[in-house]
Parts: sequence; structure tokens; C-alpha cells
Amino acid sequence: RYRAHRRRAPLAHILPLDPPPTPIPPSRGRPTTNSMPVHAQLNGLYTAPADPTEIRTFRPVGSHLGDKTSEWWLARDQDVFVLMHNALRGEVTKLESVLFTLGDKTLKEWEIQAIRDHWTGHYESLKEHFKIEDEIMHPFVKTRVDILGDAFRESHEELAELAHAVDRTINNHTWATAKELSPSLHAYRTALWPHFIEEENIVIPLTRAYFTQKEVGDAFGTVLRTKKSSAARRLVLGSIVHHLAGGKEGTMTFLARCGFERFAWYQGWRKLRAHYRARMESKLESLLQGEELVCKHKAEMTHLRRLKSLPISERIVRRPSASVTLSMDLRNEMLFNKVDAPSARPETPPPVAKLAKNRRGSMDSNEGSVGRVKRAMEDVERSRGKMDARVEVAAK
Repeated sequence: RYRAHRRRAPLAHILPLDPPPTPIPPSRGRPTTNSMPVHAQLNGLYTAPADPTEIRTFRPVGSHLGDKTSEWWLARDQDVFVLMHNALRGEVTKLESVLFTLGDKTLKEWEIQAIRDHWTGHYESLKEHFKIEDEIMHPFVKTRVDILGDAFRESHEELAELAHAVDRTINNHTWATAKELSPSLHAYRTALWPHFIEEENIVIPLTRAYFTQKEVGDAFGTVLRTKKSSAARRLVLGSIVHHLAGGKEGTMTFLARCGFERFAWYQGWRKLRAHYRARMESKLESLLQGEELVCKHKAEMTHLRRLKSLPISERIVRRPSASVTLSMDLRNEMLFNKVDAPSARPETPPPVAKLAKNRRGSMDSNEGSVGRVKRAMEDVERSRGKMDARVEVAAK
């Protein structure tokens, strides 16, 4: 009789239920997407890393536990999400720097076409990147934990609209100087950086908590094995391989982590990288050297390797905002020609803004530790020279 009573008793009489979660109110003064409030966890460059133990915000699916973080030995900057983002970061950063270098110089017909070709390739890669995340990687993560519902899909839609506005400016409008394109591209880069930081700070901690390193590598391996499906997918994969640190050895190690044999480098991946360099990097090198070139080796890109990146916009540093809101605001400003042009003034961003820069501090991720140490020693020597000069002036 007692057992029958326990079976018939409601669960609420045995264990108290947690109160329902409080709905997140929309932020004051912040526009919304599709009449839905912007998720409070997303705050641009200042997005706090996700805590897997906060199960009210990041709800586990079924009986899965977020207890696998300690099993990961791979560095965070080698995560598949970071590598995909670094490829797109590198493309738009180099293009913006090249446009700033060209300035108000009247461009020739082939130079205008080179800029359009490079942007078109990046735009195709961006759309394919969103497709990979929305259809493969994010659904894979959501099988074990919720990653803020459809918040990232909405960010993708708004950012795609902004990129489409830039595409119309570059491919549909008539322009004669690179200076005319700089404000639009700078606005696009300003919205792209916070979105990447939001994804990396939310998705990566949850992925590492609920999945093993091999499971994530195998899931991304399904993306790599479809390299013959479309030209855009091949361009995305070629960009990832080009921006990987370590050259051929780094690529072979990356492929091994994704379930490939190390000799897979010789079975098409080397051609993918060469195709990307001829399609994308050669355009920028040609613009810098003033003649049409086709480069397949990094040693041939002498001007591009010396290119310096422009600082990120102070807008996203001083006024934290979700990327979905920022994309909407910048697109509206572009319609009324109120977008600010990039600045080459050197600045020292706060530590959180350093995440928006390339992880290795240069235009390409292939520069090793020797180059970083050399730059650091040059900075020390420069500082000593300035200090000696000040001492001499004080002595006089």
C-alpha cells in the first residue's frame, strides 16, 4: 500500500520544484530583432565567458553533464571555432589595410576589379561560414546543451544584412578611389569583431564542458570532408589552411585532430591552399605592388607580409553592445552616410579588446615565436633609446 501511494503521489510532494526562470527583459534603448529582446548574455567584446554550471541559462539536454573540460589539452586559440574566425578576421583586416594604404589614389580598372574580386570571395566565405555554423556546428552543440536558443542565428542574419549592404557599395556603385570604400568596410569590421567574441566566449566553454576533444574534431571533420561540394566551401577551407600557424606541419596536425591521416595534406589540401592564395591573397599583393600577380607561395607576398593592421573602432570599446544591435545600427548609418572612416592613430585598447586582434599580433597567423620575440626586443630597444634621449635632455 505504501509503494502504491508513493507511485501515485505527485513529484512536487516529494521534491520541491525549482521556480520557473525569470524572462529576460529587453535592454533599455536597445533595438530588437524580429520583436525579440537581445539576450542579456551577449555584450560584444565584453561578453563574459559562459559558465557551464549556470544551468538556468545554459540548460543541459537530457542527462548530459558539463564535466569534460579537464580532459581538453588543446589550447583555446587552436579551437575549430577560433580557427574559422581567424580566417575571416585576416581577410577583412588585410583588405581594410590595403584600402587605407591606397587612400585617395585614382585606381585603374584592374585595381578596381581586384578589390571587387577579393571582397566577393570574402562575402561568399562569410555566407558559407554562417551556413556551417547554423546547419552543422551549432546543432551539434545543442544536442547536449542549449546555447542561448536562436540568438546566434539572429546575429548571423543581421550581420549578413550589413555585409550585403557593403557588397552593394563595392559591386553595384561607381567609385574611383579606395578611400570611398573605407567607411563601409570599417563599419562591417566593427560589427564582425564583437560577433566573433560573443560566439567564442559562449560556445567554446560549453563545447569543452559537454564534449570531448575527439568528438568535436570528428564533428568538424564532417565539414572538412565536404570540400568538393561547392566553390564557397573550398574557399573557406583554403582560407583556414592558409591562416593556420605552422605551415604544412601545422595543417597536417590540424587534419589529424579532425580524423584525417597526416598524409591527407598531399591529397588535395595543398591544392586548396594554393587555390585560395591565387584567388584572394594575390589580389591584395597585386594592389600593393602596382601590377597584376598570381602568388601561390607566401615568400612571394613581400608587401602583404609587411602590412600593418588598423586599430579597431573605439566605438565597440567605449560603448559595449551586442553584435546584433551593432549590425542594425551600422546598417542604418550606412543608409544615411553617417559611418566614420577608419583611423590609423595608434592606440592601446583595454585587455578585453585585445581578443579582437589576431592572436599572434600580425596579419598572418603563420608568424612563429621567433618573429614575436624579435618584435618585442625591437620595442625594448626603442623604449631604451627614448629613455636615454630623455635623460640627456634632463642632464643638459
